[in-house]
Amino acid sequence: MAGVDGITIAIESTPAMIDRATNCISKHHKYLLDTRRIVFVQDCGSKGWNYYGPYDAI
Repeated sequence: MAGVDGITIAIESTPAMIDRATNCISKHHKYLLDTRRIVFVQDCGSKGWNYYGPYDAI
């Protein structure tokens, strides 16, 4: 995990990360899916956006 300008990027996701992202989406409904299929989740226990996904965040 690396912080870049307040953003946390999970380059290698785990099932727990994906579950957390899914739970955040279902609870908060604040998300975007980009063309690389990285899940962007906002306001899920931390400031700013968190990136979750099984794909490299490049």
